[in-house]
Amino acid sequence: MDGGFAEYIAIPARNAFKLPMEIPFDQGAIIGCAVATPFHALKVGEFKPGDTVAVFGLGGVGMHAVIWARALGASKVVGIDIIDFKLRLAKELGADYTVNALEEDPVKTIKDLTDGLGVNIALEVTGSEKTMNDAI
Repeated sequence: MDGGFAEYIAIPARNAFKLPMEIPFDQGAIIGCAVATPFHALKVGEFKPGDTVAVFGLGGVGMHAVIWARALGASKVVGIDIIDFKLRLAKELGADYTVNALEEDPVKTIKDLTDGLGVNIALEVTGSEKTMNDAI
């Protein structure tokens, strides 16, 4: 039967990916969402090495956005969140700067960090109206 708890599903072969044995299923399961989504967003956003990137929201998708931006050659990566441990982790994963949006205005901070230019790409991954407006 169709549904999220189906024991068996059929998909086109081009949509299937066999995990290597060294990647446990619980880690590989995130590839289709938390890993691929920010990669696709950067590509759709026409990211180029040397671009500056702001990531609004440092959950699973946001952390991978930081990792991808760094790996693809961003000149500056700014992570924005309201939880300090997520900000610290983002720095460990490649963010050059982090902003706690409860303590400072992320838009002002980004403009200060970029000599008033802003970033080339802003990824908003929280779905909140405030962060969407700040990203724009």
